[in-house]
Amino acid sequence: MNTDITIIGSGPGGYVAAIRAAQLGADVVLIEKEKIGGVCLNCGCIPTKSLYRNALFVKDLKNSTHLCVDVDNFKINFQQMIKRKDNIVNRLAMGVKQLLKTNGVKVIHGIGSIIDKNKVLVNTGDGEKIINTNNIIIATGATTVIPPIKGLEGEGILTSTEMLSLTELPTEIAIIGGGVIGVEFASIFSTFGSKVTIIEKMANILPEMDNEVSEALKNELVKKGIAVNTRTELQEVKGEKDKLRLITTGGELVVDKVLVSVGRKPLLPDINSNVGINITSTGAIEVNSKMQTNVPNIYAIGDVNGNYQLAHVASAEGIVAANNIMGKEEEMDYKVVPNVVFSLPEVASVGLTESKARERTRIKVGTFPYSANGKALSMGEETGFIKVIADKYLNEILGVHIFGYDASNLIAEAALGMKLEVTADEVAKTIHAHPTVSEIMMEACQDIDSKAIHKI
Repeated sequence: MNTDITIIGSGPGGYVAAIRAAQLGADVVLIEKEKIGGVCLNCGCIPTKSLYRNALFVKDLKNSTHLCVDVDNFKINFQQMIKRKDNIVNRLAMGVKQLLKTNGVKVIHGIGSIIDKNKVLVNTGDGEKIINTNNIIIATGATTVIPPIKGLEGEGILTSTEMLSLTELPTEIAIIGGGVIGVEFASIFSTFGSKVTIIEKMANILPEMDNEVSEALKNELVKKGIAVNTRTELQEVKGEKDKLRLITTGGELVVDKVLVSVGRKPLLPDINSNVGINITSTGAIEVNSKMQTNVPNIYAIGDVNGNYQLAHVASAEGIVAANNIMGKEEEMDYKVVPNVVFSLPEVASVGLTESKARERTRIKVGTFPYSANGKALSMGEETGFIKVIADKYLNEILGVHIFGYDASNLIAEAALGMKLEVTADEVAKTIHAHPTVSEIMMEACQDIDSKAIHKI
């Protein structure tokens, strides 16, 4: 088989690159060893958001008396929640398959190996296929890191993939790692009624987020009954009948299940050493701003290149790689990358944290609380705040951090504004519809110059 572009991996980077390249006239082969859509669609972003929606509804049921509605004795049907999640995943997967078919992308199920810079071997299980290709895009993603701790290989130790396949709701869960995955699962399962403990060795959960935001979220999680043990390390796990005993630097606890969510590492395909692709010290494939490796006709996108472990970044990199292969020169711009955590409440950010901004330049900071926003108060969602960071002299927005209701959608305005290099004053003077939660962005930008109307 001969083709213009061979893509290994059909996640949000791979399938997007395939479609864009096909749109530009390329003959494309897409290789996938498991399910079309990759981790994000099948056992990551999408299925967790399905359960997150369940958790939001349960939260509202628990707080129904605040809205003057009495709801008694409701029942959580966890098995039906899992079925609903599976139906959503299957529907979206069918959509991706149809998009690939409509754009003429040839899909081969099997394990792809790079034999040389213009040849890919596919083991389909029924035999082998050789693909002669002008270009290769590696989009094989990442895999869960399991730290070398005694007992983590035993029964009841789960990754996020296994968590999404549970058929019964655990009574008690320990989550190793207070990053995005850990915090999201903690919020979801705690709301369902599980007793949850987060064990995080760093000083804060969400250590890459703005300190004020991560501290506020920690306090809210604790208020909701989640035990958050920071500066704590897991030392050993011991099986005790149908339970697990965790020995940590902060003491011991006994749980039903353990979720390991300490991070993910690049997952490389089999590459013949003669190809000569440069690999970084962290095991990622080294690329330039065009997503090109040191072998000019081989590209690497998404988690496998070690830049950002975010689905939307992988998709953007996929488009850049496809454009460059097809002669439309483009470079990746990572200046504006929004990040979202679907905790309860949500967290979203874009740009520099306050501490990193202070390291670079003189800044001004504006904040505004949800409790002073009419729409948020009406919705019963008064927990949280927004923080806007701007250059002291140019007034250009350098970073925005939101902790509260619908932060995942609100961050888009901030990202667009930063992409266009707007000033805080320009946002402050932009009329925002009332009553909407989006007004907090306008008020925070006003607050940068101490002129917020609704802030005391």
